Amino acid sequence: MSAPGRIPLALRLLGRVGLFQLRQAEWADSTGHSAVVIRVIAGAMLALTVTTGCASCSGSAEQARLATLKAEQAELKAEQAETAANRARAAAQQAQIAADRAQKAVEDATREINRVAEHLDRMNHTAGDSD
Repeated sequence: MSAPGRIPLALRLLGRVGLFQLRQAEWADSTGHSAVVIRVIAGAMLALTVTTGCASCSGSAEQARLATLKAEQAELKAEQAETAANRARAAAQQAQIAADRAQKAVEDATREINRVAEHLDRMNHTAGDSD
């Protein structure tokens, strides 16, 4: 129980997590993290806050340990998701470079075909004039 006029720690923590969840998009823009990473972190924070609050109310050290373990697992998953997103971003950049090179090759081939076609037209035109 808390003293009159004081907000219990669990409720204060829940309020902070709630504020974070309301500002996820803003935080994602400022940090550059993807929405998936933000949601995983927010979920981990919420799970940790709720279970820590419950553990502090009941005094169960085991619940607090489990909550910490779950939060660490969620953080690991968030890091893995961010790593995967970075790999996907790098692959997309490599694909764009390959597409640019292919486009240039097509343009070069088109110019060569047009050059050869013009040369053949001139040869045909010249052969037609001498007949």
